[in-house]
Amino acid sequence: MSYTKKEFARRLRRQLGGGYDPAKLARWAFTEYSDLGCGYDIDDSDLQKQMMKVIVMEEGFEFEMTIEQLRQFPKKS
Repeated sequence: MSYTKKEFARRLRRQLGGGYDPAKLARWAFTEYSDLGCGYDIDDSDLQKQMMKVIVMEEGFEFEMTIEQLRQFPKKS
């Protein structure tokens, strides 16, 4: 099964429906990233980098993206 940027963006927007919590979103993205090794294939070499941008939001405010940036993500990345 392939995991695409489009699928990641769709799932990210679904997570945003629960509210904006950078740490929660980062942990969710890490789980998605970890699951890639459990049956998913990455069909876009840039997808891991895009996911890491969300994962590192937990590391400090300087890495956080606004809710609007996340809604547009990864279209504008």
